[in-house]
This record gives sequence, structure tokens and C-alpha cells, in this order.
Amino acid sequence: MIFDTPPALAVTDPAVIGRAVGATLAVLRHEVTETEEIDVMLQRLRGAGVSLAGVVLNAYRPRRRRDAYGYRYDRAGAR
Repeated sequence: MIFDTPPALAVTDPAVIGRAVGATLAVLRHEVTETEEIDVMLQRLRGAGVSLAGVVLNAYRPRRRRDAYGYRYDRAGAR
């Protein structure tokens, strides 16, 4: 069974429910959820005795660039 709770920073429901379930996952939105919000969420959950089993990162859209790592692998300049 999966329980979906309101955001952890808005209400105490996630901390209360988190103590009663087998595992707790945080759902974070890519490029929207701020690092400071994550820190506060972790502090609140840990303070309530809840440890995270993992994280779900949603709305992630990888950039499709050939040179995403700062170099290119091709033979264009090789002779």
C-alpha cells in the first residue's frame, strides 16, 4: 500500500504517517525544490524519528547535448 501525504513543509502529516509505515520516500521536483527546503524537510522528519528510504525525482528532463561533459567524441578534426 502507498500513502501519499501533503508536502512535509506544509503540515505534520508526513512525519506522523512516516513513523507508521515501512518506508518513507521524498518526492522532489527537478529544478524547483530548493536545497534549503530539502534540509528543513530532513530536519523535521529526522526530528520525528523518520528516516528516508529514498527519493523520487520528478519532472527531470535531461539535456540532449552531444558535448554535455565538456568534450566531443568525433572524427571531424582527425586526419
